Formats: sequence, C-alpha cells, structure tokens
Amino acid sequence: MNVTQQQLINALGVTPHFDAANETERRIDFLVKYLNESGQSGYVLGISGGVDSTVAGRLAQLAVERISISGDAATLHAVRLPYLEQREEGDAQAAIDIYCS
Repeated sequence: MNVTQQQLINALGVTPHFDAANETERRIDFLVKYLNESGQSGYVLGISGGVDSTVAGRLAQLAVERISISGDAATLHAVRLPYLEQREEGDAQAAIDIYCS
C-alpha cells in the first residue's frame, strides 16, 4: 500500500504550523495525566546524554514538578545509559546531575 504524505498528515493530525510552547505544554499535560491515571508515583528514565533523552528528562521533570505543586507526591529517577562506555559521557552525567539535584 502506497501512502501519500497528505494521508500521513491527516492520519497523524499534523498541523501546518509548529508552536513549540503549545507542543511542550501538550506533552507535559500528557505525562501528568498518564502518571495520575496509572496510579504510579513517578518516572524512571534512562539518560544517555543525547538530545532525545535530555529533552524527555526535562519534560518528565516539569511534569513531576507540576504534580508536586498540586500537593501530590511524584518523583523522577534518572538512570545513566548505557551501562558501559559512551562518547557523550560528560553530557550524560550533566543531565543526570540536573534531574537529580
């Protein structure tokens, strides 16, 4: 089956303009809602030092802070990845230090 770009856009609900602040807020809201509905008390996130895990860590941190402000307990546990040697070691450790301070 050949899928056109427009079909993908329609199926995924992609908007013609990207509003970074709005998209950030949507993701934080999702994380808050998910944690509240799951009955869990926090997130465990692997941090490799790359952009993806650093952004994910920040979003999770903001969600946990928002939950805590509302009076509920929530935590974020950042775990260093991978287990062995990595090129971005300094970046990974800096990210862990931020999320665990």
